[in-house]
Amino acid sequence: MRKLFSGFIAVVALLPLAGCAPTLAPSPVLISSIRPELPNTKTIELSVSRKEFDQAWGLHELNSKARLIEVFHSGQGSTDGIPEYRVFGVYPKSVYFLLGLRNADVLIGAQGYLIKSSVAFQRYLSVVSREAESQLDIMRDGAPLVLKFRFVD
Repeated sequence: MRKLFSGFIAVVALLPLAGCAPTLAPSPVLISSIRPELPNTKTIELSVSRKEFDQAWGLHELNSKARLIEVFHSGQGSTDGIPEYRVFGVYPKSVYFLLGLRNADVLIGAQGYLIKSSVAFQRYLSVVSREAESQLDIMRDGAPLVLKFRFVD
């Protein structure tokens, strides 16, 4: 059942808004299909209390302070159109903080899929606590990092 729900997150939560009709929304894109794993990628494993996460999700005033600002690249080192979002306004006790994000992290993907918009990431956050585990692909201080978290009851 958990595996089936993982597919649900990829299809529903990670699709960007593209008009009203679901058939108009582009398919989710696996990060691995457009970019090889970056060398020296570190992994941080976290345990997240499902209850604490759900309570934090209810703190709308705190979570609404977080901002995802699209990062634009030019010239050498460009990520060739891979959308990336720098995260600002991460406060302790927010859902962003509980999942391991910190101010100035660059969000690339979730569950191995590209995050195509800040709206898509909000959708992901709204359903992720129903999963047993998940992951975020980010850059922190210029270094690739995978935040793997397991939800515990």
